[in-house]
This record gives sequence, C-alpha cells and structure tokens, in this order.
Amino acid sequence: LKDLDPKQTTRFWHSFVAGGIAGGVNVYVNNFADVVKTRMQNQRVIAGQQPMYSSSLDCLRKIVRNEGFLALWNGSTARVA
Repeated sequence: LKDLDPKQTTRFWHSFVAGGIAGGVNVYVNNFADVVKTRMQNQRVIAGQQPMYSSSLDCLRKIVRNEGFLALWNGSTARVA
C-alpha cells in the first residue's frame, strides 16, 4: 500500500470497509433462508412416518410459531464473526 498514491489508498479502504459492511448486512438479510434450509436438510425421515416439515414454507411457519420470529436468525452472529 505504501507504493500507491493517496487517492488509490483511500479507494482501497473505502472498498474494504464497504465490502465488510455489505458482508455483514448480507448475513442478516439471508440468514433466515439458511436456517430453513439447514432444518430441512437435517430432518429425519423415518419410513411410514410424516417428516417434520413438508416444505420450506411449512418449515418457516413452524419455526416462527414454535420458537418465535427471532429464531430465524439463530447462528447469524457466528457467521459475521
């Protein structure tokens, strides 16, 4: 960075900070979908029994109803760190 002129260094830091902010915002905007996807992938399907979730929308509804709206953001802090 010391070989760059000051304008380029400033642009680098602006891009670096903007990228960090965008990454953090992305986690919080998309985490609910990741929680639903993970629950769908980890559900146990036993022959002769109905699975816990029949679709992604059903999974979303059950999480909100049984655990509360904020449960959709479980684990988001670990993704940001």
